[in-house]
Amino acid sequence: FFLLIEGPADRDLVERLLEYCAERDQAHTSPRLARLANAPLPHLAAVLARCHLFIGNDSGVTHLAASVGAPVVALFIATDPARWGPRGCAHILRGDPSVEDVRALCEHVLEATDFTRRPQSRTDLTHSSCPR
Repeated sequence: FFLLIEGPADRDLVERLLEYCAERDQAHTSPRLARLANAPLPHLAAVLARCHLFIGNDSGVTHLAASVGAPVVALFIATDPARWGPRGCAHILRGDPSVEDVRALCEHVLEATDFTRRPQSRTDLTHSSCPR
């Protein structure tokens, strides 16, 4: 399933996205969408640590996902990822990537990720399974 992580400023956008997806998927054949709104930071970190893939923009949540060992695809449009990008296991798309660019990179990361080795604790974040 897909988890939409929502902060206070994201509510309207998430509502529109959920409505759009529901309208397009009358037969309920698309992957399930779940929503996590305004989660406390420790809860959010625990959820992110279990993600098979995190896709996000230049934000604190993207940095948190990388810091807990989630495979990350980060979208950087207006800022320099060399300076502001997450450290660790992160794959970065710059500029204005197309949907196809994002999809292709996500597929590459998923294919190369070792899901049998997930961090057990913050001290176990070696990123040795980071796909290149």
